[in-house]
Amino acid sequence: MSAPADGGDRDMTPPPLSATDPIPDPARPVVESLIASGGGHIRAILLFGSQLSRAAPSPHSAWDLVVIVDEYGPFHRALVDTGHHRRPAWLLSALGRVLAPNITAFDPGDHAPLAKCAIVSSRAFERAVGPNSPDHFLKGRMVQNVAVLWAKTDADAVWARDRLRGAREDVISWAGPFIEGSFTPAEYAHAMLRVSYGGEVRPENKDRVDAVFAAQRDFLAGAYSEVLESQADAEGVGVRRLDGGRYVLDPAP
Repeated sequence: MSAPADGGDRDMTPPPLSATDPIPDPARPVVESLIASGGGHIRAILLFGSQLSRAAPSPHSAWDLVVIVDEYGPFHRALVDTGHHRRPAWLLSALGRVLAPNITAFDPGDHAPLAKCAIVSSRAFERAVGPNSPDHFLKGRMVQNVAVLWAKTDADAVWARDRLRGAREDVISWAGPFIEGSFTPAEYAHAMLRVSYGGEVRPENKDRVDAVFAAQRDFLAGAYSEVLESQADAEGVGVRRLDGGRYVLDPAP
């Protein structure tokens, strides 16, 4: 739903974007509308999924966003006040606290692309991507290619990147037991995707996992090369460097 024509005295101009990842031009209307509609309560906006990885997206695919908010209540009240949601703010906030992340469709209007937003508080995001996450819904996506499109401050952008890096570093704890023999960073990432998608309520088939990996291969190989190199230099992690750019988990985590 687009914002009402009569916006009152509300300032709908987005604040300046922080120095983060470039916003794809087709996504700019939805990102800027989200910022303007969030009432100053958004901490960061992350992009993930097929539109970023180009894993066979439909031309009509929504943009997959994680919208990290300071608190659910003020953000949802701002969303409702600007006409971007019909349900009461108290209900949306309650759902967010119980079922984080709460998935909300966001329509910026003017025939701009839609967004499928995973609304999550800072505290819930830290838990969802941390070592004690309750499930893999968010974590399994945040260990892939993720762009930090906007953050309230540069410090918030650093905070988001640190959480994403920590999630990648933690892959060894849940994917490691299923990885045998030596591997390259790309093979490690591919195995991680198989474990992650295989553990979902509706597991993805092998072809889909392979397509997701192929679309992100360069990013995943680079990101997990950094992770494995760092862990091979650390004591007690269980990653050993071999010749030829390969690694082995020794001992198994």
